[in-house]
Amino acid sequence: MRKILYLVGCLLLGYNTYGYDLLDSLQHLSFNEIQTNSKNVIEQVQKIVKASQLNRDTATEAKAKSVLALAYYYNGNYEENKKYALQSIQLYKALGDKKNLAISLGEVGYRQKNIDLKNANYYLQQAILIAEENQFQKQLADIYNNYGVIKSMFHQDDSAIYYIEKSIALKLQFKDYIGLPYSYNNLGDIYLNKNIFDKAKSYFDLAMKIRKDSNDIYGISDNYAYLGDYYLKIKSFNQAITAYHQSLNIADSLNISNLKLHNYQMLIESYKGAGLYENALQYAIYRQKYGDSILNIQTNDKIVKYQIDYESKEKENLILQQNEKIIKNKLSIKTRNFLILTLSFIALFIVFISYIIYRSQVFKYDKQQKENQLKIALNEIEYQKKLIEQRHSISKDLHDNIGSHLTFIISSVDNIKQSFASINNQTLLAQLSAISTFSQNTIRELRDTIWAMNKNEIKIIDLKNRSLNFINSAKMSTDKITFTFHDESSELDNISFNSKIGIHIYRILQEAIQNTIKHAQASHIQIYFQKANSQLQIIIEDNGIGFDIHQENDGNGLYNMKQRSQSINGQFEISSESGKTIVQINIPLNYN
Repeated sequence: MRKILYLVGCLLLGYNTYGYDLLDSLQHLSFNEIQTNSKNVIEQVQKIVKASQLNRDTATEAKAKSVLALAYYYNGNYEENKKYALQSIQLYKALGDKKNLAISLGEVGYRQKNIDLKNANYYLQQAILIAEENQFQKQLADIYNNYGVIKSMFHQDDSAIYYIEKSIALKLQFKDYIGLPYSYNNLGDIYLNKNIFDKAKSYFDLAMKIRKDSNDIYGISDNYAYLGDYYLKIKSFNQAITAYHQSLNIADSLNISNLKLHNYQMLIESYKGAGLYENALQYAIYRQKYGDSILNIQTNDKIVKYQIDYESKEKENLILQQNEKIIKNKLSIKTRNFLILTLSFIALFIVFISYIIYRSQVFKYDKQQKENQLKIALNEIEYQKKLIEQRHSISKDLHDNIGSHLTFIISSVDNIKQSFASINNQTLLAQLSAISTFSQNTIRELRDTIWAMNKNEIKIIDLKNRSLNFINSAKMSTDKITFTFHDESSELDNISFNSKIGIHIYRILQEAIQNTIKHAQASHIQIYFQKANSQLQIIIEDNGIGFDIHQENDGNGLYNMKQRSQSINGQFEISSESGKTIVQINIPLNYN
């Protein structure tokens, strides 16, 4: 006996959207549309699944896959239905969404009833456990109904009636007039199987009344089928035939595959019961033509039986002649079957050997590819090792040779200043001081360059520390300017740049601070390290006299800062007015 699944339309309520037309269309899908237009719904919701995955919206993806599973169920594709239902369960578990998890477990359990009854029972028990623990009363109304159906399939009728009546009580409480007919029909079906015909008919009539009052076309078709089941059970074959035809007409107009198959099958039984074997044969042919994977060997055997029943009354002599021919051809059929079996075995053996050879070739090819990749990786490592050694050698030479020479120049200049201290020649002393300062700055620049060369990568925390060292040095060079360092990017500390990008960022910061000290006449300089979207943002702000940024001035280092920013795919911005100048550098965190 057929059981029709009822899934609550609230799957589609409260659906989160992001302004996309596809997501908005899912929100307004009705349960009836999914039942009667499943093919178009599948195409639409597949797009919504992709959109939600692109937006990393797991909640929307989970709901969309639940709807997709339902659409595949009414389309007759039970394999895809199970796949998407199980995927939605996993997503709801990950989200911790217990309400929708309970709904999805109940749905997949119900749909498994004709495939794996034991698994169906397990899923519904899990659904009940979650829903009862969390007091999901509205969802329990549907889950109790479906669990009652499973109990009836285990022939536990008392338990089945108990759970379905609990479902009815909750649906009446919530005025669920869409769900009530399903529960009434399920209860009527149980009483029909127990041969309590009056009760069965009363529940079928209650369900039909609600569906006619709400103009539920699919539901009306469903209830005519239940009435057909009732009349067939009490052997009122003509009334059963009428009811099944009424159901079939609606199901055919809406292309509801499961109802059409059910009505074809039941018309076969009804016509057979009425002794109309020709009609039974006709609907058996219809059933076979329309049938899909549900059509099994048992159904085919019944078609053959109806054909024999009909022909035995009309053509008994012809059947006897055919039997004689069958006996004569038995030997040739056996021979042919043996030959087919032998050839099939040989073909399978050839396919198996071919597969073994193919897998062997694939294994050799994969092994060769991995060996080549390993060689390339080793060569790259060796190249990087040599490059690092070369950089260390250059930095050592710079430190040992040029560094020592500059130190000697500073020492010599200081000695000359002491020797001429008694001479009142301010111009000479100023020039010597300038040479000493220039040499000291050159050593500092050289140390910064060596610092960068000795690193394969420079973390943002390294840049901050180096910048703080420079700021501390700048503080010692002037007592007229205060410095404030704002660190608002601690979450980025362990992100790294290569040494080229790192030294460019540091040089831009250094150039901006030096320009401010030299030209801005500022009393306060603020430096900000902060995260802006997916970028490191550095801001140098002062309260100096400002300058015209549109007037060319090669001496202020603007050109160098812009060039350095462009070379590392960064953005350089500057704004200036009297009392405020802001230099801002934005560097992408994913650029290396």
